[in-house]
Amino acid sequence: MTLRYQIISIIILAFFYTVYFGKMLIQRKQGIVTNQIGKDKSNKGRLRVERLMKLATYGIIVAELISIAWGRSIFRYSGKTAGIAIGIVGDLFFLLAVVTMGNSWRAGVAAEEHRKFVCNGVFKISRNPAFLGFDLVYISILLLFFNWFLCVWTVFAVVMLHLQILQEEKYLVTEFGEEYTEYKKKVCRYIGLKNWKFWLIVFLLLLGIGFVVINKLNENIEALPTMTFEDCLKYSTKGNSDAVITVGIYKDGEMSYKVYGEDGKELSSDLHTYEIGSLTKTITATLIRKAELEGKLSIEDTIDKYLELPDGGKYPTIAQLLTHTSGYEGHYLNLHMMWNGVTGDAPFRYVTKEEILKEASKVELTEDSYEWNYSNFGYALLGLVLEDVYDEYYLKIVNTFLEESGMDSSSFTSEKTDLGNNWKWELRDAYAPAGAVHSNVEDMLTYAVMQLTEDDLYVMHDELAEICVENESYDMMNIHMDSIGYGWVIDEHNGFVWHNGGTDDYNSYLGFCKDTNTAVVILSNLPDDYRIPATVMGVKLLQEIQ
Repeated sequence: MTLRYQIISIIILAFFYTVYFGKMLIQRKQGIVTNQIGKDKSNKGRLRVERLMKLATYGIIVAELISIAWGRSIFRYSGKTAGIAIGIVGDLFFLLAVVTMGNSWRAGVAAEEHRKFVCNGVFKISRNPAFLGFDLVYISILLLFFNWFLCVWTVFAVVMLHLQILQEEKYLVTEFGEEYTEYKKKVCRYIGLKNWKFWLIVFLLLLGIGFVVINKLNENIEALPTMTFEDCLKYSTKGNSDAVITVGIYKDGEMSYKVYGEDGKELSSDLHTYEIGSLTKTITATLIRKAELEGKLSIEDTIDKYLELPDGGKYPTIAQLLTHTSGYEGHYLNLHMMWNGVTGDAPFRYVTKEEILKEASKVELTEDSYEWNYSNFGYALLGLVLEDVYDEYYLKIVNTFLEESGMDSSSFTSEKTDLGNNWKWELRDAYAPAGAVHSNVEDMLTYAVMQLTEDDLYVMHDELAEICVENESYDMMNIHMDSIGYGWVIDEHNGFVWHNGGTDDYNSYLGFCKDTNTAVVILSNLPDDYRIPATVMGVKLLQEIQ
């Protein structure tokens, strides 16, 4: 997906600057000097603004290209989609502005030149459509590849463009007098007319668009329960040449899998490697069960028995961490996580054991039991418990387990999965037990069969806590979260045990039915907010093979 966004971003910028420099070239051939930025030295205030604007407009190009090449963003699919739409509108506004202005267009104020007053075309609804185009394109690239370096440049550029507008308006009042003053009274600086009828029409138009969009979304939601797995697969991959979704089934004692691409077409049966995200939590939970069987811990113990935490505090049991009923939040923001937001890195990268323990020491738990609250932080603590009882890094513990289980293509994740766009993790990253494993479909089917066939793991699928999570969209699709065992969600309505996972560019699902000895694995290289997620497809397929 990242490559697709990179290409789209380059197209948006290429179109914009082709219009910009193309118009300059055309005017130059006609003997017109278009670039007047910083040329008029008679007004020091205006000169200063124009020079800063020049720095901003050239500097942001460099910042945008660096950000696009980097490919990281803290925004997901919906934010990037909005960015594409805004960029197209920005290109359109700029093109219309340049065409409408004709040979009156200049970059900067040319005080010695007299041009005709333009108020037709797109200028009927915007006094500064060209500047509006600049701003929209800047915001577009920021949404597509958000990082704080680019954000600072974007804010700087938008502010400087606004100051340039104010400078130009002073000049236009002097140049065109009453004619421009009257125009200002009717048309807004950026977009819109200064009368209630225009804004009423805009309001009604937006209301109508909103109604159509909501109605379409409702139609899709209403249609979703009746869609088959194949319908969902085709819809999710429609027109997306980047899509690579691997689907595995275990039934009648046999494992099989297929790989699907654009429009749901079957691809060659290559074993692609995917980030499995929070499915890692079930592996961490399995390691806890293994340690329990070896007599190294009891899930009824509170975590201060294994971790260096202040005496006298109230701490949850291992069972409460397994079931997300510990009272801890999903995570606790710290400087490393904020920096990851700046760089667009994996959100939990660089968070250390010491920082996790410090947060656990500060949280004041008061109740004996808490409601279900999905917690990556809780699973980070489980990883630290495992490190204590085995006296090894989590990385070594999990990789040894995967190797001994015959899951040779699975490991603590790196950048080197064949589909790319991976989260980076470090050896000491304390949140790794919550989502740092990558795998392929054969290994995940092996893991599913392990859950179905190994008697020692059966207790993991028994209820440790009733959670009864209400999710209207899940309920509509006959997906339920009734209770939870050792990390595994239990759907008592269907008799399924399942978990899912998602990172920036991957989402996954593993579910099984012990009564029918069946299992389904869905591994996708699409974000979990892209059309229909792996969880919905996985549940549908698991229902269909019963």
